Amino acid sequence: ADFRAVLEARRAIYPVLVAEAARNATHQDIAALRQRLARFSAAVDAEGSAVAEIRDFYETIALAANNLVLGLLLNALHRMSEPTRLNYGLDRWRASLRDSTRLLDAIERGDADAAREISATAMDAAMRYQEKHAPDLLDEPVSWTAAD
Repeated sequence: ADFRAVLEARRAIYPVLVAEAARNATHQDIAALRQRLARFSAAVDAEGSAVAEIRDFYETIALAANNLVLGLLLNALHRMSEPTRLNYGLDRWRASLRDSTRLLDAIERGDADAAREISATAMDAAMRYQEKHAPDLLDEPVSWTAAD
């Protein structure tokens, strides 16, 4: 499969995952998400490893969703994405941070519909960014097997 297929799968799965998190997140989950979001913010502001931090944020969302299957799918999609080395510009990372903040607020309120909509909009924006700034990356093959 190519990287476009991975992004399309994310566009299908993330909105469902965040809606489940909005329904199921505990106070401990929210605290963990706030901590992950702070780490992501620091990585964006320092132009550090934002990719790893946003993936950790979404993996924490998967734990809050309390749906093992969605969590495993998310993890698999992240592993398939690792070799692609996304290279968003600072403006795109800042937009992702704003979206993630709004998303966490919706999860904390227990607003599954808002969380789903925020996620779908953010995933669409990420796809448009890739299509505009790195269209060749979308055609790159991805690995289906785990690295040793």
